[in-house]
Amino acid sequence: MNGTEQSFFENTFKSGLILRAQAMSYLENSNWLQPELGAAENETLVRRVSLWFDGGGNPPTDPYVITVFEINNFSERSSVFVVREASWKNWGGIFGARIDEGVRKYNRPVYVEPMIMLRDARISASDFADWLAKAPSFELSATREFPGCLAEDCSICGFDVFGPGIHKAVISLCWQLEPPSSWQPFWHWYREFHKYLRSLLPPEAKQSRVRYNV
Repeated sequence: MNGTEQSFFENTFKSGLILRAQAMSYLENSNWLQPELGAAENETLVRRVSLWFDGGGNPPTDPYVITVFEINNFSERSSVFVVREASWKNWGGIFGARIDEGVRKYNRPVYVEPMIMLRDARISASDFADWLAKAPSFELSATREFPGCLAEDCSICGFDVFGPGIHKAVISLCWQLEPPSSWQPFWHWYREFHKYLRSLLPPEAKQSRVRYNV
């Protein structure tokens, strides 16, 4: 590999890392994407749970984050719950070609804006509370070593649950393929909850207009 080829490889690799970092930030903070959630002066927004998939593996697939937000209207003393699915589309195809084109033109790493698609739906507070109440409990040591490791060439799924309020604790779980055997009751509940949230969403997603760099 000569110097020009090496430079092209390094610049495309760096550009891909920049693109992925920006896209995953958008997915994790999708409430800031248009249409923005909980942005009114009399509203506060609390993230309650997130179910996510990082899109790894071969062939790669679209990463997504499904988040349940609680939007509180303190002037009306009411709240609504919104399910938002944010997905990063075509990340392994057209964007790779655009990066190659930009690197060849400018001979440096380039930034390509990721295409984020959104689907929104309402979920009743009672239904959401019922699903959380059904979640099984299991023991998990904070220092226990699990056999094996998370491989870079396999997709990773995750579940984050956030305590209510602004100052909150967060519990995060992630796994590849299937979680450990001791997690099986949770794994069954997770799959059913995931299916239920997806069933609430409209069939067609809309491309988001990015308002902030989050």
